[in-house]
Amino acid sequence: MQTAMRQQCTDCGYVYEPEEHGGIPLISQPDWECPGIDGSCGATADKYVIIEPISPLSDEASDQGSDEEIDTTTHVKPEVLKPGRVEKSVKDLVRDYDDGELILQPDWQRYYVWTNKQASQLIESIFLQLPIPLIYLNEEEDGTFTVVDGQQRLTALIEFIKNKHIDPLRTGDVKLSGLQILDDYNGKTFSDLSKKDQRILANHELSIIRLKSLSDPDLKLTVFRRLNTGSVQLNAQELRNAAFRGPYNDELKKWAKNPTFKKLIGHPSPDLRMLDVELVLRFCAWLNGWMALKSNNLEKFLDREMEHGKLYKPNDLNAIGQKFKNAVDLSYLTFSPERAFRRYVPGYEDEKNPALRNGVLETRQINKALYDVVMFGFTRYSKAQIWFHIEAIREDFLDLMATDLRFQDAITAGPTDPKRVDYRFSTWDGRLKAIVSEDAQKRTFSRKLKNEMFAKDNTCVLCHQEITDIDDAYVHHIEHYWRGSKTIPENAGLTHRFCNLSEGGGKKKAE
Repeated sequence: MQTAMRQQCTDCGYVYEPEEHGGIPLISQPDWECPGIDGSCGATADKYVIIEPISPLSDEASDQGSDEEIDTTTHVKPEVLKPGRVEKSVKDLVRDYDDGELILQPDWQRYYVWTNKQASQLIESIFLQLPIPLIYLNEEEDGTFTVVDGQQRLTALIEFIKNKHIDPLRTGDVKLSGLQILDDYNGKTFSDLSKKDQRILANHELSIIRLKSLSDPDLKLTVFRRLNTGSVQLNAQELRNAAFRGPYNDELKKWAKNPTFKKLIGHPSPDLRMLDVELVLRFCAWLNGWMALKSNNLEKFLDREMEHGKLYKPNDLNAIGQKFKNAVDLSYLTFSPERAFRRYVPGYEDEKNPALRNGVLETRQINKALYDVVMFGFTRYSKAQIWFHIEAIREDFLDLMATDLRFQDAITAGPTDPKRVDYRFSTWDGRLKAIVSEDAQKRTFSRKLKNEMFAKDNTCVLCHQEITDIDDAYVHHIEHYWRGSKTIPENAGLTHRFCNLSEGGGKKKAE
């Protein structure tokens, strides 16, 4: 019988351990919702990737890697690095951390992504007297030491001994779990251990390599990449964070903390794998125009944007930051946090099941392709220009996803294909321009009227079946608008979007 594989959520880093779920593989959990590291993820099983068994002593965390192989061919002379080896006890390293002399997360390092089981296995290995890999530290100009390699190991040890999570958003005791050899240690905190075990752990010495001449950022990055190649599978954005240090990278991380943005993407806390930062980078990259994407390699496209970012001056960064904030605010005002950047799947005809006429708005996860076009579209207009057209924009965007088969394809199949990218950007850009330039609000019934009609009677006036979702409800003109009718309550009828389209609604737009 094949052993169920461990899998990791690409949204938050949570690892699904089959043995903690009765040996049931994730594929056999159709209703799975990721509990998340902080309890707020909710990703479905299709957001997980299989990870191969790894050593509990390495700093490895599974994720999709970069399309580019890391160049580790740079030769660094030992006399330039001036490496020195020392042995330091765990308690001394904890004291260095408390005194601010040991920096676990310099700005070019990634976040702490180990699971509690991985951290527990490291501590178990110390009790079993197994060898622990070398820790690499770099001595900075101010005399402090930053972690080049070994961040996950040091963080795990410091958290356990202090019984305190370094991430302020994580609470609760730091307890051992998932141990199979010293299984009677499961559930224990450091203070629960015997005095003998406490001394064994606190006095355990780790081998430290201290690099004394890495003030050159490029040289530091070369060593960082060399040490992590083949052991730590950083995702594309984590690599960019390490490779492209500077004001632009700092601003991207700051913009990703925008509270309204966090609500829109459904991540109230910082994403452990920097996927929120990557979304901000996507926004910035598209500002140069979607036609700049010449191939389906989006990773290279984003890498080039990071390269360009090195040349941005403070005024450039301020302007980009304001555009991002404006687009975030308008997305929030127009679509609300639960609906922004979410794909609408239209209903269809099925004689055996009339309920399939109901379309569905996928509210659980954002669609990155929709995020791109919506955010970009709002960079063209001010809040004053958009404000009076919010209802028309919302309805037209739903109509686009419901009626345009090519647009549906462009946001789901091969979303990085340049032709599909061009179609989805240019199509929504044209629709949005038409709404803002003409008084489209005059032909759009208000959201307030739709809410009132849906609450009073959510039956489709055309097929006479229940409309289950208000976003699938369309208020159509009983007497068609282009025949001279008025947009007034007396001329309003509530329908499924599918039924409205089938009956002829939207025909004018297609022509």
